[in-house]
Amino acid sequence: MLSGYSQGAHVISDVLHGLSSNLRKRIAVVVLFADPVFDPLDNSLVQLGSWDPSWAGTLINFRLGKIKGANSQFPVYTYCSDGDAVCQGSSRNYVFGTWSFRPDRASSAKALKIHGEYEQYTASAAKLAVKAVRRQVSAK
Repeated sequence: MLSGYSQGAHVISDVLHGLSSNLRKRIAVVVLFADPVFDPLDNSLVQLGSWDPSWAGTLINFRLGKIKGANSQFPVYTYCSDGDAVCQGSSRNYVFGTWSFRPDRASSAKALKIHGEYEQYTASAAKLAVKAVRRQVSAK
């Protein structure tokens, strides 16, 4: 099981791109909270929380692509709250099909407060993780 919050979520996303298929086979589940490279358009992830689909992570333009192994080898659950300074700090430019970082949104006091309030998701994340680990163990 791999889990990360904020910068830790970003690190896990990047690390998964560099792992071999053999190492990815050992992963039962990935749980991310407030991921700065959160992509609301990535349907290979199970996106949970109150996120707004018109906003992406502040570092979305640094994302290495879809997480290798997501859904095909292990589930990836990503939690993002609407208005979060980190996972909802870039808006969609529909003309150019790109994301634009919005410092006005990402640095507001309210957005920073929301970023620190992920304990509301920990119980459901733990249940999902335990279920995924049990599924992997029983498959062996």
